[in-house]
Amino acid sequence: MRAGTNAVLAAWLTTCSVANLGWCQTPIFSDDFDGGTIPTFEVTPVAGSPIPQDDMPWGVNTSGLPATWESNNNPFPSGTFYAYINDNDPGNGNGTRFITTDDDSDPNGYGAQITGQVTTFSFDFFEPTDQAGDDTGGGTGFGYSNADDLNSGERVFRAFLDDGMLRADNGLAGASVAYALDTVHTVWMFANDSTSSVANYSGGETLDPGEADVWISLAGADPIYAFTAGMQNAAPHGVGFRSFTGDVEEAYIDNVLVMPGATFQRDAFNPPPRLTLLVDRDNGQVRIENNTEESMATSSYRIVSDGGASLEEASWNPIANQSIPGFPPGDGTGNGWEIGLNSDNGELREYFLQGESTLDPGDFVSLGAAYNTGVDAADLRFEYVASGDTLVSGPITYGTISVGGVAGDYNWDGTVNAADYTAWRNHLGQTYQLTNEDPSNMDGQVTSADYSFWKAHFGETAAGSGALARGAVPEPATIWLLLTTAIAICQRRSAICGP
Repeated sequence: MRAGTNAVLAAWLTTCSVANLGWCQTPIFSDDFDGGTIPTFEVTPVAGSPIPQDDMPWGVNTSGLPATWESNNNPFPSGTFYAYINDNDPGNGNGTRFITTDDDSDPNGYGAQITGQVTTFSFDFFEPTDQAGDDTGGGTGFGYSNADDLNSGERVFRAFLDDGMLRADNGLAGASVAYALDTVHTVWMFANDSTSSVANYSGGETLDPGEADVWISLAGADPIYAFTAGMQNAAPHGVGFRSFTGDVEEAYIDNVLVMPGATFQRDAFNPPPRLTLLVDRDNGQVRIENNTEESMATSSYRIVSDGGASLEEASWNPIANQSIPGFPPGDGTGNGWEIGLNSDNGELREYFLQGESTLDPGDFVSLGAAYNTGVDAADLRFEYVASGDTLVSGPITYGTISVGGVAGDYNWDGTVNAADYTAWRNHLGQTYQLTNEDPSNMDGQVTSADYSFWKAHFGETAAGSGALARGAVPEPATIWLLLTTAIAICQRRSAICGP
């Protein structure tokens, strides 16, 4: 049971550097309603309804539908519809409701992630100044449901937004909180459907089993505790909103988020700037890009194929093999970029153990044809370590990377370098068509002639490829010695280089 005291957070937008919260977690459910002009449903709407079918996972009843889904009162800047909830026919039907599950069978699959768990349901809302006759009913209900409604038999945890008051249903502690009309606020409902208490989730507050704590950020201020609502029915498996018979209030809802655990995380709708991995599924080119408006540093990265086969280690052009200003190759002591031991077609990784390198806005680093276009499973994950040793999960974009062909550029990264030797060596003696090989020797066999062709063109660069300084042509024996030395060093430092 809550002590009923308010705990104001000094910093409530958490990141993964704080207790592993924030945008490194994957939401159970999120919706910013940007997919169309009005919300969409997985159940068939009543004939003549203004609600079309689409792909958002909301269920709705078939009575009391509003005549219009847009309004000049809508405060949210993107799109034309954001969960406008009212009962346009007071006294008849069941009002209007939006629930992320539309029946007890849990067709959207959220139940397994909510039932028996601790989760957080949060959203932004805006209640306009009362319209004529807007003085009856129970306001806009929100909370957790075990079916397709928030009525008496199906609500699990519920609370109300009602004429400028945030109030509890089945309140156990705390008190209602007044909020300003015509203003955007944010609400959190922390629900504990587990059998254990969650201690100190907000610097001293405890969330007991069978309880839901409700907090509110008034116009963007730090969240404050409002009250605790008690469980009314069992097994929540969805969240939603509901207007009620006789109520003609309006409420606009945006940025609905359900997260695992008890967290004030809201960065899913305004993520911090991150480096991006761009992947061309046609030519296999991969590069790390800074598409933000600020410089971003990193000291390591890894690219993982969940299926274990979507990467092409033989055609990968590691940073350690390039001569990129600000990205020094290492010598095995951690003084520059080094290839992670056991990088393969399932995972590629590199480290700069004693420093970091910076990409300015608009810059990128090419990693060669590291994506396997034959497998083409589009199952990659990209992670990197940012300044402050913060592990970041970066977004992946599958798009187009244009690279001109250069004779001897076997990994198609726009420059003829040691990485192309690696591509040649890995396919030596095989029936394999090298990219950009000698047009007079297109026999589909990888031979010593392909090495001679590569050596003759070593250091050449495609215009606009971003390739850098030329160096002396390494002979096969020299390269093998370097690789052997690097492996030996990494084996002595296996805790850092990887298993």
